[in-house]
Amino acid sequence: MRKLLLIMKITTLLLIAVILHVSAATSLAQKVTLNEKNVTLIDVFNKIRVQTGYDFSFSTETLENSNPVTINVKNEELTDVLTQIFRGQNLEFSLDNKIVTVKPKETSLLENG
Repeated sequence: MRKLLLIMKITTLLLIAVILHVSAATSLAQKVTLNEKNVTLIDVFNKIRVQTGYDFSFSTETLENSNPVTINVKNEELTDVLTQIFRGQNLEFSLDNKIVTVKPKETSLLENG
């Protein structure tokens, strides 16, 4: 009887762990749909924020020399969309706790030399 109870406890623990893992994975997989032509990064950030709940952290100075964005995506992963948006920009992004931090792209010594 004790062995059966131990097996049931272990099975319950494993099921809870699997459910939590699947739940975390689906909440991170944010899908984005955009169809924008020659808009500012701020406009794109606002549309992504509305769709995903992610906030953007940046200074106005950081975006001063950014290029207009043209993008057409449907139900694509947030990270893939951000990669497309920042391609050709002198900026980079990082994701942490539903915050997208935007900063100037760091140039390496190899790029300078």
